[in-house]
Amino acid sequence: MSLTLSRFFFILISIQATCEARSGQYRIDGSTADSTKHSIRVMEDNLPDEKKRIFEQAILHIKVSNPKAGYDSSLKGPDALTDYGLLGKRINGMTFEEIMKLGGN
Repeated sequence: MSLTLSRFFFILISIQATCEARSGQYRIDGSTADSTKHSIRVMEDNLPDEKKRIFEQAILHIKVSNPKAGYDSSLKGPDALTDYGLLGKRINGMTFEEIMKLGGN
């Protein structure tokens, strides 16, 4: 039963995050590496195509402009060069607009 309840809450939180992302009020949850990665994905998935590219560029700029903000050359695979724990500390609580400003866009 607790597994079912856990899934219910996960689905509920995902729906809320999607609604917030579409309304432009979604904020990055940088409390953990996984929540940061998930938040970035939710935010990006809910952006119009023309904004996805500039969002990706802003995140990349934040990662490389300050190595302590999310750059870890020891990571391998699809997340190479991204330490989501460190990046999350840098962008925790930020909206799309705030990430754009920090990322120089």
